Amino acid sequence: MNIRQVIKKIKLPIQKNINIYQIEYRKNPLEEYDDLIMKSLFIDEIKNRPDYIHLKNNYTEKDNINRFVAINFIISISETFEFKQETIYLAINLYDRCYDKFKICYKPVNIKIFVLSCIFIASKYEEIYPPLLEDYSEYFFFSKSEIFNLESFILDIINFELLICSPYLFLTKFFYSNTKEENKEILYLAQLILDLSIISLDFCRLKPSKQASICLYLSRYIIYNNKNTSKLWTWEDEFTTGISELEIKTNIKQIGR
Repeated sequence: MNIRQVIKKIKLPIQKNINIYQIEYRKNPLEEYDDLIMKSLFIDEIKNRPDYIHLKNNYTEKDNINRFVAINFIISISETFEFKQETIYLAINLYDRCYDKFKICYKPVNIKIFVLSCIFIASKYEEIYPPLLEDYSEYFFFSKSEIFNLESFILDIINFELLICSPYLFLTKFFYSNTKEENKEILYLAQLILDLSIISLDFCRLKPSKQASICLYLSRYIIYNNKNTSKLWTWEDEFTTGISELEIKTNIKQIGR
């Protein structure tokens, strides 16, 4: 699914007057370190990423179907246990980094067991109170030894490198870095576009910061209905993200082909 297909799936108008708790934020005590934090994130975002160009060139139609099923499976389980977005993206990252070796070493291939192992690892890393293995038993039939063996298998492949910088992290930082207060609906729609676009390998091959920038840009384009073009990408956005509007448009065209 490409970006154009994603946009067609979005039905507007988005519900207005959403009830959100009004919180008065104090000055960020870490504000003076924001620049250093962002520089560190831009360096770390290229670490522990799957080789999406390799996946794009070598995945068969069946592999693409399996990935689509896996992502839907991850999202479904995450909704059941109310996982954070970071847990979802880490689980997908683990799937993409380990799937090739999994299908070689484990035959017949049981996608659900493999995906459940990715979720199990991601939730233990990201969640404060991750579900126990027994909590998954009412949804799937599996033995503990299967999951524990796959857990060891996955962690061995990635050499226990679990730290990732997800596009969701960049999206929230880019949105809240704007000095002018912006409609929260833009953030919510950008998150939706990001969630829908993650199934595209062409989209995933971009760095997480670029993924976040594209989603934020498209969200503004839809919300503003192309009327306030000056607000789509300001000099402040370019300074924060390091990405120009021209580069965003070029990437959108490449993905949409």
